[in-house]
Amino acid sequence: MLLLLLAACANGLFAPCDFTADCDHMPEEVDGVCVEASSDGLCTAACVSDADCAVLGSGLVCASFESEDDTYCFPECGDQDVCPQGLTCRNTGGGQEHEKVCFLS
Repeated sequence: MLLLLLAACANGLFAPCDFTADCDHMPEEVDGVCVEASSDGLCTAACVSDADCAVLGSGLVCASFESEDDTYCFPECGDQDVCPQGLTCRNTGGGQEHEKVCFLS
């Protein structure tokens, strides 16, 4: 799973960003969006369910972030706390069901 996430990062998915325009290097089938926390942003894609994230790779979950209404694809780190380099495992802090996902360190 970690290798698939590393490959996704190399394609622009989960790259750092300041604005959504910074995420125009995403895979062709994905409309990139910059999800921000504090002063850091991460390129990802909007989703409705985990199945929407499957086009980006395995090990991804669809979750709200910091109590926003919108949901996005994130690498799931769960109890293993394993994330690609440059990302750290954290709680999404969003919605009823909090997920542990990889986000910028």
